[in-house]
Amino acid sequence: MSFSGRRPLSTSRKATMGAVSTGCIQAMFIDYNNKHDGDTRYDTICAYVISHANHCCDPSNRNRQKIYLLDEQIRHKTNCIRYIIEQETSVSGVASDDCDFIMGGHSIGAFMALKMLPQFKRTQFRHVILWAPTIVNLAQSDNGRRLNWLYSIGLLSLLPVLQTMVSRLIPKSLIHFLLEHGLYAKHKVVRDVTCTNSRSLSNVLRLAKDEFEIVRSLKETGVDKLLLEYKDKLIFYWAKHDGWAHRQCRLDICHLFDQQNDEQMQQVMHNRWIVDEDLKHALMVDDMSKNIEYRLSQRMISWIMDA
Repeated sequence: MSFSGRRPLSTSRKATMGAVSTGCIQAMFIDYNNKHDGDTRYDTICAYVISHANHCCDPSNRNRQKIYLLDEQIRHKTNCIRYIIEQETSVSGVASDDCDFIMGGHSIGAFMALKMLPQFKRTQFRHVILWAPTIVNLAQSDNGRRLNWLYSIGLLSLLPVLQTMVSRLIPKSLIHFLLEHGLYAKHKVVRDVTCTNSRSLSNVLRLAKDEFEIVRSLKETGVDKLLLEYKDKLIFYWAKHDGWAHRQCRLDICHLFDQQNDEQMQQVMHNRWIVDEDLKHALMVDDMSKNIEYRLSQRMISWIMDA
């Protein structure tokens, strides 16, 4: 992972965001100069996106074809976030008081982000942003039920064969053709799923199975206590129609906060509970004409600047 440059201005402030993604984006950097109510709030905003271990190609085989389950993925993200904090403060020379950290998680990355919070001091993160968070009864979602049926008929036992077919036998051009229309950076997705060293397909499907078994009710996972403890730092961003972060997931969290619906939660969370009619769970597979990335970027910047 690489790190951005910075501007050694004694009067500047910097915001650093680390996002746990379900996709295969290695890193993203944003340098942003902005005036906020007439004053410079942040001289630089720097964002890092952390992919899951072995969900991307591993050409040097550093991970030795390892299968990473949920607890191991959480440790991987915790170590990455610690490293980013170290780079942005002690190594870079930016004082910790001059750098605000914001953590985010998409889908199962939201569950990971919440589980990581106790590993850091409470003041470490200014905000924790949860996009389409799959943090409640994942196996009971519409998509979870469908995939669980495949597991019930022996999908995992077929994984070695499927992995060999995808990585060695099926032409990459055919895989590229079969991928959903509008998918961002198809060539990278093809490279990742056909990479022999990382065994990406096996990692994705085994992690999904592990998620179904672990991500149960709020009380069973202890996420209820985390949501209540860190309520003042949380921003929820939901897709209104989501086959993974389902409506019951939202309702369970509403009830945890003694509320009955999205409208009441918006009031309690002071507009940090957003339900987007146009958002799709798989952000990078959405219709590019909707400008989802731009809208998300603008919303993220506004959250950071208004913090």
